[in-house]
Parts: sequence; structure tokens; C-alpha cells
Amino acid sequence: RMKVLEVATYAGLVTCAFGVLALFTPCGDSPLHSEDVLRMRCPPGEYSHAATMLYNGPEEAIKLLYTREAANQIDVGTLLAILVAYTIFNVGMMGLSVPMGQFIPFMFVGGLGGRIFGHLVDHLGGGVFAAPGAYALIGSAALLAGSLHQTLSVVVFLMECV
Repeated sequence: RMKVLEVATYAGLVTCAFGVLALFTPCGDSPLHSEDVLRMRCPPGEYSHAATMLYNGPEEAIKLLYTREAANQIDVGTLLAILVAYTIFNVGMMGLSVPMGQFIPFMFVGGLGGRIFGHLVDHLGGGVFAAPGAYALIGSAALLAGSLHQTLSVVVFLMECV
């Protein structure tokens, strides 16, 4: 009984924290041609970066990180806030009595870090290097390879996905 209560309490805490994060981050144009973007409190024609990444599931979030379209539409401050919040809550999830893997969360956190680094390189280099989405892919591969110790297979897997 206590384990179920612990999991339910943690799920409520994470949901509330992600909701507050989504409310206080800026809105932007949609880089994806998809109905899966979430508006939350944004005006028509815009969407919430944070809500789309946190509430649509990891597949949509990773697709949004890897996109090369509209490379600078995703606010770097929002990405940094999501990276910090998601990492903290992911560490807490590992201690719960819930069967879960770490592959997708590591892929997402690595993609966030890579996308932030890609924006930094793009800003400093004046856009002469690769798109931030390519850095997100490299960040995912790096974190997965470092944590799972399967370098070649992880890189091949990610290249097959994109």
C-alpha cells in the first residue's frame, strides 16, 4: 500500500511541476507539421515548447529535439529548464517501485543537452556549423553510449531511427 501511495504522490508532484514549468515558459511557432503540439495557454498559431515536450510523450519530444526545421524557434531557456527538471525527476524515478527503463529518458536528456550545445555553437559560429538538431542526435548517442557502454550499437540504432 505504501509503495502505491509513494508512486501516486511522486506522479502528482511531477505533473504539477511540469505544469508550472509549461505555464511560465514562452510560446512559439510550431516547427513541426503535426497536430501533436500543445497550446496550453498560448494564442492561436503558437504552441508551448515545454508542454509539447513534457506531456506528449518521449517520441514527440525527441522528434522535436532532432528536427532541423526552424532551428532557433525552441527557446534555449526553456530547454535548460526542462533539462534540469527532467533530470532531477528522472533520478527520483529510479528509486520508485515502478518497472521502467532508462533508455528513453537518457535519450531525451542527451538530446536536450545536445540541442542546448547546438544553439550555443550556432550562436557563436554564426550558423556555419550543423543545425542544433544534429547536436541533439549526437548528445543522445553520447549519453546512451556512456551510460549503457554499447557505443557502436547505440550509434547505429540512432542513425537508423533518423
